[in-house]
Amino acid sequence: MNGSHSPSSSQSSSNSYLNAIVTEKGCLRQSTQPKFQISGDLNPHQVNLVKRTWKQTLKSANEDENEMACRLLLRIFQLDHRNQVLFGLADIPQAELLNNQLFLKHVKAIEPTLSSVMSHPANATNLSKYLQQLGGRHVQYTGVTYKCSYWKV
Repeated sequence: MNGSHSPSSSQSSSNSYLNAIVTEKGCLRQSTQPKFQISGDLNPHQVNLVKRTWKQTLKSANEDENEMACRLLLRIFQLDHRNQVLFGLADIPQAELLNNQLFLKHVKAIEPTLSSVMSHPANATNLSKYLQQLGGRHVQYTGVTYKCSYWKV
C-alpha cells in the first residue's frame, strides 16, 4: 500500500496541533481518538459486493490507490458542492483540483484509510476508530478545521 500511515504514528504532534486550533477556534474536536463507535456491520453479501467492486475499480486505476482516493474525492465533490466547501476548496474550479495543493493533501490523508476500509469492509464497528482518526489527520495535513457537528456525520 503506497503512502501507508500508522494511525498512531503522528498522534502526539496531531494532538498538539489540534489543541492549538481548539484554543484559537473553540468548538473543535480535541482528539484524533474515536468519540463513539459506529455500528451497523455489512452482511456477507454486501461485503462480497464491496470487495468485488473495489477490486474492479482499483484494476481500472492500474492498482493506484492514490488515484482511487482522487477519484473518490472528486466524486464526493461532484455529488454535492457543499462537500467541496467543507474541505476548504470552495473557490477552486473542479477542473483545477488535481493541481491544487490542498486537494492533494486531502487525498494524501484519505488514501491509507480508504485502502484499509475497502480491504476489510466486514466490520464497520472496528473500523470506526480509523475513520475518526482520518478526520484528525485531515486537520493535521491540511489545516482545515472541523466543527463539532461534522464528527456526527
